[in-house]
Amino acid sequence: MDPLKQLTEPAYTGENRCLPCTVVNTVLVGVAAALLYRRERTLTSLAVAAIGAGLVYLRGYVVPYTPKFAPRLVEAAPIPSSIFHDGTPTPGPEASTSLGDVEDDGDAVLDELAAAGVVTVADDTVELTDAVDSSWHDEMQRLAALSDEELATEIERTIPHITDAEPLDVEDQLWFVLGANDEYLSQLVAITELGAYRALESSLDDSLRLAGARSLRMFLSVCPVCGSEIVPSTEANCCGAYADSGVPPKDLLVCPECEQRVFEFPAEDSVA
Repeated sequence: MDPLKQLTEPAYTGENRCLPCTVVNTVLVGVAAALLYRRERTLTSLAVAAIGAGLVYLRGYVVPYTPKFAPRLVEAAPIPSSIFHDGTPTPGPEASTSLGDVEDDGDAVLDELAAAGVVTVADDTVELTDAVDSSWHDEMQRLAALSDEELATEIERTIPHITDAEPLDVEDQLWFVLGANDEYLSQLVAITELGAYRALESSLDDSLRLAGARSLRMFLSVCPVCGSEIVPSTEANCCGAYADSGVPPKDLLVCPECEQRVFEFPAEDSVA
């Protein structure tokens, strides 16, 4: 395995890079290198500068846990939020809907999946069974190879309550407009949930399959659209974009290349 790839943090680099945190960490590296240089430790200062710059480039930060404490620092700092955010809304749909249209109890759904033999539960670890995982990935591979119109047709003929799925191109990404309510479904979610819905056909009743398909998104490891690794993230990014004193930000699974959420884990009820 490539050691550089192991060091890379896709959630905080590339398009997801936080400029303020990068600048702050770069300055800290520079200060540390300068102090060592003034003490006539030239080689050490050069090593610190080179290693520090490399880590900022690969990981987005050097100081450990920067993404965890930076949002609170930014929120508490007496500076305008516009320094970190230009306030320009993202064009097009902000987040994907789901093929299901009901709010489900995540714990109850997992209990149903476990009872049906879809997942195994051991201590705090929940895993898909090999049979379901294999079937799901086969379905996703097949769906990913379809054209825009073919995938729209698959959605319409497979999901009972969806009668119209209109393909829409948004900044070179495929979305589907569902029905008259103009709900937006991303290609990533469409392939993931539709594949899961079919993989669960022999395991769950129709009334539970959509909820189960949505839950299976938490087990996705590779994006079926671009092939990128799915990585953990949070609603509170390095710039402190999320600030709600009553409810903490949700933990997420995201595709860094598609810049889309794969799954949202429920937030705690309150902040301690």
